[in-house]
Amino acid sequence: MPPFIISITQTSNRYVVVDAETSEKAIERTEKLYYDSKIKLDSLDFVEAIIEDLTDENQEIIDSLPKIDEY
Repeated sequence: MPPFIISITQTSNRYVVVDAETSEKAIERTEKLYYDSKIKLDSLDFVEAIIEDLTDENQEIIDSLPKIDEY
């Protein structure tokens, strides 16, 4: 059987309310909290998963990827 490269893209989303002087400062504050792991998205924030075949455009990396048998 030939191997296939399958991509799994998971999207999560959460709304938060931020007090700040400007939108830019609100985004900066939220980014800092997110990257400092103060805001953590979890399964309740799940929006969608897209699973697609990307074999044709990724042949050069096929040997460096984990095989599903390894899970």
